[in-house]
Amino acid sequence: MFSNSFRESQDGEVLLQDMDPSIIQTVIQYYYTEEIELTPEIAENLYEAASRLQILPMLETCSK
Repeated sequence: MFSNSFRESQDGEVLLQDMDPSIIQTVIQYYYTEEIELTPEIAENLYEAASRLQILPMLETCSK
């Protein structure tokens, strides 16, 4: 998303309009700590966010 010819790599901005703010906050927290407080309530949405943002370690954690 941030490399190659995607628009985001050229604009320097990613719009996350369809993601819940709490999911975005969890993703940002993961970037800083590499830890996730994974609950059944957020697992599916977090998996979708990790997939969309191509965060492979988070995908692996969410799929367990």
